[in-house]
Amino acid sequence: MENTSFKTLEIPEPWYWTNENLSDQLQIELNKDHILKGKIVKTVARRQDNDDILIHYSRLQNYIKTGKMYLKTEF
Repeated sequence: MENTSFKTLEIPEPWYWTNENLSDQLQIELNKDHILKGKIVKTVARRQDNDDILIHYSRLQNYIKTGKMYLKTEF
């Protein structure tokens, strides 16, 4: 069972929690050498004012912010 209790926390605007699955779109737009290519990730939040998304990669037990269209990744 997935732990989504963190979604009860406030997130700064313009971010919002989402259940929208953007992982397929992310995989299409990643280049073949990207560290997340082929990895199973879950979208947890996105921005209202651009295409940034916050994803969870359970293998790292960490969250990664990435722009789903221009792919800027921060660890």
